[in-house]
Amino acid sequence: MPDPIDVTMVFGKITRGLFYFKHERLLGDVPLIARVLRPEHFDVLVDLVTELPVKIDVMGEEFEWAAVCPDENPDHGIWVYVIYGAVAIAVWTGDFITLGPFPVPEPTPVVITDSIRKSRPR
Repeated sequence: MPDPIDVTMVFGKITRGLFYFKHERLLGDVPLIARVLRPEHFDVLVDLVTELPVKIDVMGEEFEWAAVCPDENPDHGIWVYVIYGAVAIAVWTGDFITLGPFPVPEPTPVVITDSIRKSRPR
């Protein structure tokens, strides 16, 4: 199980970099929390992403991501990552940590399951 602090540090930096790539500005000075997702959490987030007009970005077969952020203030949102189609990680930013459509779960061990692998967009 990776330390939750390490997960937040690494995926916080990835989120800040992708935020700049997507919005052409730096992410505001907002808190970040990252979690490795259990399959049931991943399924809830996939439902959320598919219900909203969210674009899923794919960087090869190794890395897929989507950002659920309001257009009026994208500093607050949920960034969802799928690594090798098997491990799901989410990063909550700003107000979405406490007020978002999906609460931050407790840290959990890394679980690689078929439900995540089969949920990958093709």
